[in-house]
Amino acid sequence: MTTDTSAPASQAFASTPEPLISVQRLRKSFGAHEVLKGIDLDVYTGEVVTIIGASGSGKSTLLRCLNLLETPNAGHVYFRGEDLTNPATDVNALRADIGMVFQSFNLFNNLNVLDNCTLAPVTLGKLKKPEAEKIARRHLEAVGLQDFIGADSKAAKSSAWPLPAPCAWTRPSCSSTSLPAPWTLRSWARCWASCASWRPAA
Repeated sequence: MTTDTSAPASQAFASTPEPLISVQRLRKSFGAHEVLKGIDLDVYTGEVVTIIGASGSGKSTLLRCLNLLETPNAGHVYFRGEDLTNPATDVNALRADIGMVFQSFNLFNNLNVLDNCTLAPVTLGKLKKPEAEKIARRHLEAVGLQDFIGADSKAAKSSAWPLPAPCAWTRPSCSSTSLPAPWTLRSWARCWASCASWRPAA
């Protein structure tokens, strides 16, 4: 994937002092296959950006690099002016404000839908269970999933239940991507770290 930087940002967004996310000369390879070839991208507060391309062109890889679920080989990713690729940066602190919504989803089969939605904020000690459940129920109802609240997660999957992400929590930045492959314990841990600071929606 390469980027065309000839088209300027809209006047309204370009007048913002600095972009919310700035990607500079980003490169990522898997073995000898270079997927991201010097990507440059600025995203301003309030701007919605869509990345379109063929399967395998690097769309999901780019999105996963935005909070280091994939580690770039070269280049920089700035979030609110801080360089995520700088070893001195507290990546987990910045990840608290970067949401990721995966195209595919993995649920804990031993938990029901509501428990899957509330597991992270409760486990991390950000919310008490009753408060987390209240917020999760409100969001599930808002997207028409109230009938699945107590459903077994296996049944929910077979009924094309979406993923827990819609129930949750406000972030300044949010990307939608496909699932890292393979979905390993390390991948879970890195994604879990991105939930370091859960806040209920206002």
